[in-house]
Amino acid sequence: WYDPGLSIPLVVPQSAGPSSSSFHGLQTLHLGNNGFKLTDCRQLKTIFLKLRSLVWLSLESNQLNDDCMESIAEGLQGCSTLQYLNLDQNSFSDTGAIALCRVMLSSRNLQRLYLSRNKIGDSGMAELVNILCDPNERRASLDALDMAKNRLTLIPTALLLPHFRPKELLFSENMLATDSIEALASSVAEGGVCTRVRRLDVGYTEIGDGISALAQALPSLCVLQSLELPSCDLSARHVITLAPHLAACPVLSHLDLSSNLFGEAGGAG
Repeated sequence: WYDPGLSIPLVVPQSAGPSSSSFHGLQTLHLGNNGFKLTDCRQLKTIFLKLRSLVWLSLESNQLNDDCMESIAEGLQGCSTLQYLNLDQNSFSDTGAIALCRVMLSSRNLQRLYLSRNKIGDSGMAELVNILCDPNERRASLDALDMAKNRLTLIPTALLLPHFRPKELLFSENMLATDSIEALASSVAEGGVCTRVRRLDVGYTEIGDGISALAQALPSLCVLQSLELPSCDLSARHVITLAPHLAACPVLSHLDLSSNLFGEAGGAG
């Protein structure tokens, strides 16, 4: 299926607007940055209902609100072939996320879900997780979940259940604090070796003392390749606590501790 690094998907120009044409065999569709209004989304709904082979869909940077998401979800809820869905940089909240759950129920092959830079809070996230992590759904494992820059105060521990375990968890620029990371770290440690998570990004949050719990959980993240902790209120003490545990991740190749201002003592630790 479509790899954005290898080819260019169908692009609908801004001047073209939604069309009622039928594209039964269409697999990739890029509709980013078109400024769709609610009336446009209602027309898109009729198009999406005809796309039964769609694998890759991008609707990023359209400022889609909750009402827009209702129409889009209604159009996509029968699309069982969808594997990639990008809804970054829109304007929907928990209500829109809950509408998206209808798409999740039918899209059991979804592998990459991008929802960053919206207004999703804990309740909308909980509804999504209930669908994504339901072992009875028999869905494919989600490779990437991007929830950066929303309004979350916690990371649901269900994301690390044995039957789920995505490869990439991106939660930067949310309202995460110490207890959020401690709960996640506890879930990782209790679950044993986590064989899938390769990238964890919780940057630009206030996890602070939660770094100690995360450090203790690193042995369970044995395939972790990228750990991103920029601007996380980390001091020299926190970095010194983290340093000796990094050896537990033998394939770790990228560590971001920028903008923490921990000084020379932390760097030396």
